[in-house]
Parts: sequence; structure tokens; C-alpha cells
Amino acid sequence: FDEGLQELRRMQDGGCHPEDGCQGSNPFKGATFQYLAASTFLDNGETLFPPYAVREFDGVKVGFIGLTFEGTPELLTPTARAGLTFRNEAETVNALVPKLKAEGVEAIVVLLHEGGLVSGPDDCESLSGRITEIVPRFDKAVDVVVSGHTNAIYTCTVDGRLVTSAGAYGARLTDIGLVIDRKTGDVITAKARDLAIRADLYEEDAQQVDLIDSYRRAAEATMTRPVGSITATISRSAGASGESALGGI
Repeated sequence: FDEGLQELRRMQDGGCHPEDGCQGSNPFKGATFQYLAASTFLDNGETLFPPYAVREFDGVKVGFIGLTFEGTPELLTPTARAGLTFRNEAETVNALVPKLKAEGVEAIVVLLHEGGLVSGPDDCESLSGRITEIVPRFDKAVDVVVSGHTNAIYTCTVDGRLVTSAGAYGARLTDIGLVIDRKTGDVITAKARDLAIRADLYEEDAQQVDLIDSYRRAAEATMTRPVGSITATISRSAGASGESALGGI
């Protein structure tokens, strides 16, 4: 959302940046997956992107509701959030449950950009934060919540539902396994395991390496361009208020 509504749509649909144009030799075709935005509304009352998606796994339907952080407006400039409204997560999910059920969906996963904090990875006893307040408010039809925002690492149970978070920067992956009753379509059990994505375990993808190198060459002049200079040392040591001279610039 940093550059506003139209830029976000471009990230979904593709095309050149309105000011920077197309950089590199590969035209941007847009995301290869559908963005979901159940709680992000336009001025006309419609959601910015589809509120949910339904996928079939071996003939069994699973619904995925995608939510934006309710506090997003606090992180944006007025221009970037113009024309957008971010609604309450629990109220949004609960309003969509009947619609999913009408489509024959009983297994429901919520993808929520909000999370909690733990003292250490998977220390569920210490789990705190907004996620522990939001999940109990969800309709009991919700089976799994994939959370984020806090960059914490956990696979816990909150109000009887599996709640996960895989840290940050793509360094981890949460492998979630569901056992679903074929007759009712509902989740019987939900389990998850946290996997560390270590560079030494995987070979580099040659196509991706070439793509990154092409953009690195194109960006070389920008990356090496001086953006400022100093004539004296600027300390990063914290003062009595906890702020440093460097941090105050």
C-alpha cells in the first residue's frame, strides 16, 4: 500500500511503473497468484480484491479468507490510503462464513496479517498479542489461522484452532497438514511443523540467478550513487532518552 491503490493493482495485474517505467529486460507481468483483501474496502463498498478463494484438494473444498492488517492506515500517508477502508478482522471473517458454507465449504483457513509474540520459537505458553484476542472471536467454523506481522515463530493452538506464524524474510516455512472428513467436508485434525529454509540445503536456481544478476547490472549506477556526505563522526551511541545522534537525523 505504500504507493497507493493504483500501484497495488499494478503489482497484481502487471505493467510498468507510472513514474519509473519498466526496468530491465523482463516486462513485469504481475503476481502469479491472486491477492485477497476481505477486510479492505473501496469507497463503493466493494473489496479491493476478492475476499476469499476456494480450492479443491482431492475433491474436498477448502476456503481461504485473506485479511489485511486493520491498523494499516496508521502506517501509511494520507495519499497512500486514499479511497480505502480497513475493517475489523473478526467481524469480516464471521460475515463471510455463511457465504462459504453456501458454496459447500466447511474447512476454512484464515490468512491474517496480524500476529502475536512469543519468548522463543514455538513457546506457546508465552504467546501474547492481538492474535490471542482475535482468534476467539472467529466463528467456530474457522479451523486454521495463518498469522504474520510480528515476525514471530510459532505453531500454537488458540481457542481450539491451529494458529501459525513463520517468522520473516522467507527464512522459514510452515508445513500445515489437515485431515478432512470426506462426508462432512470439515477438518478433523490440523497439525503443523516449522521448517527452516537453509541456503546450504538447496541448489541455486540458475534462471533466478540470471534474473537477479540482470537487475543488479541495471541498478549498478543507482546503488553506487552517493546520496550524501558527512564531515564529522555521527554517533549511534544512545543518550539518556535512548535516542542516538545518528537515529535523530
